[in-house]
Amino acid sequence: ASFRVDSVTPKLMESLISSGMKTLTMAPEAGSNRMRAVINKGITEADLLATCKNAFSLGWKLVKCYFMTGLPTETEADVEAIVELVRAARNQAGAAWKSVQINLGVGTFVPKACTAFQWEGQLGLEAAQERIHLLKRLLPARGYHLKWHDPRQSYLEGVFARGDRR
Repeated sequence: ASFRVDSVTPKLMESLISSGMKTLTMAPEAGSNRMRAVINKGITEADLLATCKNAFSLGWKLVKCYFMTGLPTETEADVEAIVELVRAARNQAGAAWKSVQINLGVGTFVPKACTAFQWEGQLGLEAAQERIHLLKRLLPARGYHLKWHDPRQSYLEGVFARGDRR
């Protein structure tokens, strides 16, 4: 299960650990506070870092974070902020930082009908692949694992989401 960063308390984390959960999964969606404000996510970098610090201090070794690229008004700096955020999150483990891992799941934004961004454009395939390559290039090899949703599939999701019966 994925949790809202601001809802994960140390008491909840202890309960999850005792139930056998090994991975804490959160969905910050964007790397920068600016982008999270654009999508009205309502969490800050400080929220995410505090949650990671609590998780690592309680013995969690693996945190998974979901992000999107291609959000409206996104810049290259916003994509780079994803890497900066997860590096800062891993550093919350303190001296144990070598023994913890952060897994990133990255998808390409797909505008959907009846949402605030239904009329926004969707990244082209080449631009979406460039963002994935940028993340791969910037993310350190150790302590992080990057998985991404195929931009070709996201493109098709956009076609189906905005198409009509034809």
